[in-house]
Amino acid sequence: MYGFDTHTPDSAPAESKDLLQTLTKRYGFTANLHGVMAESPSMLSAYEDIYGAFMNTDFTAVEQQLVLLTVSFEHACAYCMAAHSTVAQMAQMPETELERLRNGTSLSDPRLEALRVFTRTVVNKRGSLDEADVNAFLEAGFTRSQLLDVIVGVATKTMSNYVNHIVSPALDEAFSSNAWESESTSPNQPQRAPDMNQHTTTDIVGHVTIGNGDRKVLVMHDWMGDIENYRPVIPYLNLVDCTFTFMDIRGYGLSSGLGGPYNGDQAVLDAFNLADHLGWERFSVIGHSMSGLIAQLMVMDDRGRERIERMIGITPVSLDGYPATKDDQEFFDAAIMSESVSELAFSALTGSRHTAEWMRVKTNRHLGTANREALEGFKQMWVADDFSDRLASGPVSIPMLVIGGRQDLPGFQEDHFMKTFDKWYPNVSFQYITDAGHYPMQETPVYLASLINAFLSDDSVVQT
Repeated sequence: MYGFDTHTPDSAPAESKDLLQTLTKRYGFTANLHGVMAESPSMLSAYEDIYGAFMNTDFTAVEQQLVLLTVSFEHACAYCMAAHSTVAQMAQMPETELERLRNGTSLSDPRLEALRVFTRTVVNKRGSLDEADVNAFLEAGFTRSQLLDVIVGVATKTMSNYVNHIVSPALDEAFSSNAWESESTSPNQPQRAPDMNQHTTTDIVGHVTIGNGDRKVLVMHDWMGDIENYRPVIPYLNLVDCTFTFMDIRGYGLSSGLGGPYNGDQAVLDAFNLADHLGWERFSVIGHSMSGLIAQLMVMDDRGRERIERMIGITPVSLDGYPATKDDQEFFDAAIMSESVSELAFSALTGSRHTAEWMRVKTNRHLGTANREALEGFKQMWVADDFSDRLASGPVSIPMLVIGGRQDLPGFQEDHFMKTFDKWYPNVSFQYITDAGHYPMQETPVYLASLINAFLSDDSVVQT
């Protein structure tokens, strides 16, 4: 592409000849990537230096190839995916794990999965990690030195991935048995063409999948956080019978780079499109706070299709929006950018029971994980918009569970839920957690997981 030559040692510029000849002897052939890079002696030399440095890290050979494959998958680089799949096989990476890496799905080995998730997070967050990202990596048994080594691996593959995207060298015969085709229409978000119910868009929102069970569960987060909110509850979920995919809503976390619109209908589109991408025919959905409203909109949209099996709303916003006063709305507006107001909001949402340190951590995550346009757009959705007219389109009969926290704000309390959820949905049940406010996944994770597991596994709960 663009007239680049694929050099051999004979045709390469003088300053590239010796290195290209060395690489040719090392591998037994002149790799087309190296032949293209040889156009720039600086590029070829820099790439080989940094690649060699990464090969000298403390990671095992399998772990090294995992990092390089993960970066290449996130960048949708077909050449490097094929090349490193071949090298991974030579390093005796288990075929099942290699196949999962090639599909961008979670690994069965917890340590390898932690490395994959961390590498993916470094790429998608462009290095802007938070404490939870770093701690999860270190708690998996990796060192601080290896944390920095991951960045070396990311830098290595960023160079080759970018060259491949621009030049598109032909795949070498040595890698052809592992040819890989990106299903992405945008380099940072691999996807496959949806085949269900016309929920189509050019972007797949960021997500993390955990578990290997037959029951599929889509999990969404609140307005002031992202999927990291759920980290404390994950160890207690039923990962044997269920597969949980945690979805970062457009404009948040792993999806922070996706543009608008930031509204309920787009969020519904994104959620169903993600389910299509995952190949889920039927699934349950869990929404927290504002995404509890999105979950209801999904259920409304699903009437007549019956893809959604069950719905759980964790301290959910009702379909008619949060009952906010004018002062409330001004307060939420200020919380979008103000650290002090955000800390006050987290305090109010949890009964003013937690420490200043907890509110500060929550605020840092809130203001660091979402772009401002997303916060403003989704605030309009859950505070000002009224979707209750969609109830007129027909009955909703799927089983629903609403989980409330006794320490939460009035709009998330039993009295409001009785006037809304209990009135609208014939197959809804309620559970209330005494020692939690708006964030039971962080305040009471074990009990919340118990409620989720019980509801998802209760075969006596059926659609009416």
